[in-house]
Amino acid sequence: MLTNKVALGAFWIFFGRISSHIIALGSTLIVARLLSPEAFGLIALAMSMMAIISAMVDLPVAMALIQLKDPTKQDFDTAFTMSLIRGVLVAGVVAALAWPVTAFYNDDRLFPLMLAFAGIPLLSSLRNSNFEVKAREMKFNFEFSMTLVGKLAGTAATIYIAYAYKSYWAIAIGQLVMVGMQTLMTFVLVPVIPGLSLKSWKKLFNYSAWLGVGWFVNQINWRSDMLMVGAHLGKTTLGHYSVGNQLTTESTQMIIQAVMRSLFSAFSSIQDEMERLRRGFLNAQKVAFAVVMPIAFGLAAMADWMIPLLFGSKWVAVVFVVQMTAPVAAFNTMTAPAKALAMAMGQTRTIFIRDCISLAVRLPLMFYGLIEYGLVGVLVARAVAAVFMLVINMMMVRKFIDLKVTTQFLNISRQLFCGFVMLAAVWGMRQLVHFEGEFTEKFINMCLVIMGGAVAYVAASLITWLMTGKPNGLESRVQDVLGKVSAKLHKKTEAPAA
Repeated sequence: MLTNKVALGAFWIFFGRISSHIIALGSTLIVARLLSPEAFGLIALAMSMMAIISAMVDLPVAMALIQLKDPTKQDFDTAFTMSLIRGVLVAGVVAALAWPVTAFYNDDRLFPLMLAFAGIPLLSSLRNSNFEVKAREMKFNFEFSMTLVGKLAGTAATIYIAYAYKSYWAIAIGQLVMVGMQTLMTFVLVPVIPGLSLKSWKKLFNYSAWLGVGWFVNQINWRSDMLMVGAHLGKTTLGHYSVGNQLTTESTQMIIQAVMRSLFSAFSSIQDEMERLRRGFLNAQKVAFAVVMPIAFGLAAMADWMIPLLFGSKWVAVVFVVQMTAPVAAFNTMTAPAKALAMAMGQTRTIFIRDCISLAVRLPLMFYGLIEYGLVGVLVARAVAAVFMLVINMMMVRKFIDLKVTTQFLNISRQLFCGFVMLAAVWGMRQLVHFEGEFTEKFINMCLVIMGGAVAYVAASLITWLMTGKPNGLESRVQDVLGKVSAKLHKKTEAPAA
């Protein structure tokens, strides 16, 4: 029963995430042709500063509501009140820092942008806490609807303003519309108005405090490179760096986020059953890597064709960013379920310690790389830090569920082999299909190479799966789904005859 709920929940989250990320990629593609790299760099600066400030007092009380075994109405009301207080505080701090940030980067455009972005945490804080009931019940179709409606509204606003006014404000207004619409949808889908209360604040704070501090550390970790690149290399280079990061993230994170959201609920319900946790973690790791890895490897292999063709010649510098970040994102997938596992087991302090180690390693490496080697140094430093943290995450999993590091590596060995088969096929087809001619011809040739790589990966996966005795993984999940669909179709065809 739990397996079916996890599978259905993962489907809705995956479907929602992939729809959301496809919309975001389409929006980036259109807006990148309308706006300059400098405009994207300017937005990246303002958003990074807002995100870091917002994380300073972040308390993920929604996660606490999911993890609690029997939350009461008082708990939901307290979660809403704590979120509202946090939103007001963050909005005030972001607005107060608008002028100092403007002065530091010597760009007057940042002042109104910072004031506008102060509205994002305020709108987000109004989210209906009762909406988390659906996550507890693993009914993620509600989250799918909320996410998709908000994304569509924000994207429509962004594209319209970018087309009509050619202004960087298109991205800022689009973000505000998206967050506001998603908040509104939590009340439309779950029409229960939360009250104001702080009676359960200790209970929620004890669980979410370490996660909140860890989130702050992570935001510094993830956003500081934007601030450093913008200050040292300028907004145009930051625009290239930001869009490259976004392409990698939008292409790979949809699986990771779907796994995290559904697995947290699933792991929370079996947190006392060690053997089931081990099997669940290994299956999640294998399936996530099997889907993300070919996307990331393929994106890196085809970036030099794809980006100039789809985004235009002014974005050529993005190619190297994608080639460096995409493979790293693939290997990070190996330990993506580790955080969901730790949260479900209440090990939030361990997550915080891990995040602090990551910051202590990543930030100095990136700073040194930036000063000595520029953008190349930043990207190499990120890759080195990612390898180090991969090992740390695996050791953390070993501590939680007694799963050896070698076992975790071997768990994805077959998928990794298939990935290299795919890369070999892509390389071979690139020698046969040349990237020449007009846009249509280039686009067709690019699609042929991508399809060839996809066929090679699927074929290699199927052959190795059969040769190794049909182990549990993505292929077995697909087989189960096809079997159920076939059985239903068979019943329908038998019904008229009966």
